[in-house]
Amino acid sequence: MIAALLLPDAPIVAWWPHGAPENAPATSIGAIAHRRITDSAQESDPRAALERIRRTYRAGDTDLAWTRLTNWRIQLAAALDHIDPSTVLAAVAVLNMDDAGFIGPAAAMCTVIMASSATAALVLHLASRALVARSQAWRRPVAL
Repeated sequence: MIAALLLPDAPIVAWWPHGAPENAPATSIGAIAHRRITDSAQESDPRAALERIRRTYRAGDTDLAWTRLTNWRIQLAAALDHIDPSTVLAAVAVLNMDDAGFIGPAAAMCTVIMASSATAALVLHLASRALVARSQAWRRPVAL
């Protein structure tokens, strides 16, 4: 009865906030849905629910319990990538030094920036060449 009410090209989403079926893609609603959303954290046994979702997974299945990791990932990134707001970029520091009349130190800092950038580019280039050569070694002909 529900299938008759659906528009042909409209995306269909089925959501089970709790009490998800044993095999969501095999249910009558789950079979016609493009997306099947469950929440294993709301089940009585979340581990068993995750195992069931893993076992019956089909493309388009989503479990909302995984989205709860977002805050944890944000906290981890903030801890590892902490940059002080008072940090001045090297290019801005060079401009400030040049405006203040310190042309010699500004030129020296520009030289250091360019040299370190060129060194980093060279190291990246050599590392990628070595990695490609090593990973593609199986393509070389073997002498018999």
